[in-house]
Amino acid sequence: MRIAPVLLLVLLGCPGAETGETDDKPPEAIITYPEGGTRLLDGYPVQFRGLVTDPDDADGLTVTWTTDSRELCAETPVGPDGLV
Repeated sequence: MRIAPVLLLVLLGCPGAETGETDDKPPEAIITYPEGGTRLLDGYPVQFRGLVTDPDDADGLTVTWTTDSRELCAETPVGPDGLV
């Protein structure tokens, strides 16, 4: 009976150690323009704007604008204010 509690403590003692997990959070990106629900005309250019944040480190952050099927803009650096 004494083995089970010790084994349980060993398994619960170091969360993430076995999987290599870290506290690193992924960057977040939102499209600020055009607003959601805006109707766009096919064949006309559209200017997109966005805001990108990285809770861990924003230095050197870059973005690539894509759709489900193709890349729209090549890799672009994020400004110091997070604007793209």
